[in-house]
Amino acid sequence: MATVHKTKPGFSSPRRPVYQQSSQLAVLKGLFAGSMGGIAQVCVGMPFDTVKVRMQNNCSISPLYKGYLHCISSILYKEGPLAFYKGALSPFTGISFCVSLQFGGFELMKRVVMHQHTKQGRENPQILSKPEIIACGSVAGVFNSMASTPVEHIRIRMQQQKNKKGEKGKFSGSYDAVTRIYRKYGFSGVMKGYCSALCRDSIAYGVYFGTYSTLKSKIIGDQPNPSILKILLCGALTGEVFWITVYPIDLCKTKIQSDPFRGGKFTGLIPTAKEIYRLEGFKGFYRGYITCVCRTPFSSGFTFVTVETVMKLIGPLGATLE
Repeated sequence: MATVHKTKPGFSSPRRPVYQQSSQLAVLKGLFAGSMGGIAQVCVGMPFDTVKVRMQNNCSISPLYKGYLHCISSILYKEGPLAFYKGALSPFTGISFCVSLQFGGFELMKRVVMHQHTKQGRENPQILSKPEIIACGSVAGVFNSMASTPVEHIRIRMQQQKNKKGEKGKFSGSYDAVTRIYRKYGFSGVMKGYCSALCRDSIAYGVYFGTYSTLKSKIIGDQPNPSILKILLCGALTGEVFWITVYPIDLCKTKIQSDPFRGGKFTGLIPTAKEIYRLEGFKGFYRGYITCVCRTPFSSGFTFVTVETVMKLIGPLGATLE
C-alpha cells in the first residue's frame, strides 16, 4: 500500500525548502560571523572613537581641545598611546556581542519574512524586497540597542577619564565601572541613555542593511567570489551613510551618557537636542564628525569583510538580500 504524504499549506511537496531547513543554523552563523566582525570593528575603530567621544564633549564655550590634532597629541603626550584603548574591555566583549545581535537578528527577521512569503505562495520566497530588508534591519537595531546601551555607556565613561600617565582614574576598568555604577544607581544607571540608543539603532540599522544590500547588488552583483576590495568599498560606503543619517542622535546620546547621574542638564533626547541647538546651533550636532568620517571606512569596511569571509568559510546563509 502506497504511503500518502500530507503536504502543509503553502508548500508544493512534503520536503521543506533548503532555506527553511537551515533557519536556526543561519541565525547561529549570523551571530558568530557578527561577533567576529565586532572584534575587527573594535581593533580598527577604537582609537578613532576615543577621539570622537572627547570631541563630542568638547564644549565650544570653554574647549579643552583646540581641534582634532590637538586632541590626539594631548592624549598621546598626557595619557600615553594606550589611552586610545581606554575602556576597550567593554567594546571587545560588548561590541562583538552587539554586532552578533545585529547580524543574527537580521537573519532571524529575514526568516520571519520568508515564512510569510511561503504562506502567501510566492514563487521565490527567499528573495526580500528593499523595504523588507530595511524593516528587518530596523528590528535588528531594536535588539542591538538593548546591548549597545550599557556597552557604549561604560566605554564613554572610561574614555572621558583624563587621568595622566601613572595616575588612577575614577574607574580602574570597565568591570569596575559597571559594578560601581550598578551598586550606586541600579540597573537604570547602567542603562542610562537607552531611549536615545533605541531611537538611533532602530533607524540606523534599517539604513545600514538596506544600504549594504543596494551597494552590494550594484557593485558586486551576482559574482560568486567578489574581491575583498569590493566588499570593503561596499562596507565603507555603508558606514558613511549610516553615520550621516544618525550622527546627531548619537551625539545627543553621548552627551546624556557623559552627564552626571544626578543633577545633569541632559535629561533626555529632545531636551538635549534643544540645549545643543541653543548653545551651538545646527553645527553643534556634528561636533566630532570628522573623526567619525575618518574612522568609518575602516571600521565598517573591515566589519563587512570579516562577516562575509566568516560566512563564506562556514557556509552560505541560504538567502539573498536582493
